[in-house]
Amino acid sequence: MAAPTSDLGPCKKKMKSVDDTSIAPASTSSPGVTIPHPVPVLSQDILAPVPLILDKKQTSRLIKEVSSKFPLPDLLHLKRVKSQKSGNKETTIQILLCKAPSEDGRSADSGDPTENGFHFDGLGKPFLTKVAVRPAITRRQYEHCAQYWPTAFHEDKALERRLKGDFFTSEELQSIQKYMQRALQAAQHAKHTGMEPVGAVVVDPVVDEVIGVGHDLRHAGNPLHHAVMVAVDTVASSQGGGYWDHSGPGLYWKEEQSESSNDETKDVADDSSSKRTEPETAEKDIHLKDFDKRTCDISGKTEEQPNDGPYLCTGYDLYVTREPCIMCAMALVHSRIRRVFYGAPHPSGALGTRYSLHTQPNINHRYEVFKHVMLEECSTLET
Repeated sequence: MAAPTSDLGPCKKKMKSVDDTSIAPASTSSPGVTIPHPVPVLSQDILAPVPLILDKKQTSRLIKEVSSKFPLPDLLHLKRVKSQKSGNKETTIQILLCKAPSEDGRSADSGDPTENGFHFDGLGKPFLTKVAVRPAITRRQYEHCAQYWPTAFHEDKALERRLKGDFFTSEELQSIQKYMQRALQAAQHAKHTGMEPVGAVVVDPVVDEVIGVGHDLRHAGNPLHHAVMVAVDTVASSQGGGYWDHSGPGLYWKEEQSESSNDETKDVADDSSSKRTEPETAEKDIHLKDFDKRTCDISGKTEEQPNDGPYLCTGYDLYVTREPCIMCAMALVHSRIRRVFYGAPHPSGALGTRYSLHTQPNINHRYEVFKHVMLEECSTLET
């Protein structure tokens, strides 16, 4: 028999968490140079052993009859029959019968076998055992569950590599460090100008190119100007959109491509040939762009043709020195970011510290998160 989910209280006490350091060994990219692996920020469904409930099983019964009288639709990951060798080397057959709401098995939500006309002919005495309440996600969970009752398991090799800490090659680790260093430079600029010391870089990993760089500007008159929000808007600017006018030093975005131009990038802080007609302003004067050319008529049609490029950050990676807050984490959901690498955790962080928003089952887009990239350097920014 098996206890229902209401009996998970005692099981929760047995849950453990994987120590970050146990899944993130260092990788040596070249002699004398060691680059630590970023630590994946995963759902607690992955990091904790699968919780167990109690189940009742019997011996040598037709599977068809038992499944018909006692269906287990929420336990389809379990095998209905278990073979086991006894001390005298004889093989016995045990069969999963039905759920039990408590350890004493006095009743079951699928019906009491003794009261619904079920015949125990050919079966031994029923007993209680433990089973997994949901499918195993990792091999560690599978091996733990299999000690109690056989369960189906489909290994995610990429996930197992993350948990072992060898998901990235030496070349990839060097690239991760390179882009986080760029974010650190942006954060230093923000710090020197009286802003929060946070920098963010958006990268297209396919072509290994920086698309946009932003840093914190929330003290310049707009509390929404967090580094991540500014960086996402620079990406929009690279695609011919964007809502804020980024004219300050330290900000960067890839110039929108056209048939008449072969320029690949543009730094709005240093290039005086900006396509904007208004003069450059100081950081504290960042304002909204002029949207007259993008006005809509009453039919909803715009005067400009839609951009054929990617939707905002689709397929892109973000490197940010501080763990994003809930606002920025949701902005990354909406902008369809691919992966997030951050350095220092934050008490109000939404990607591992206070929340793990990216693991929530109800959001319509998910991205991977890795923390502790250049942790010491990013943490030093706060001092």
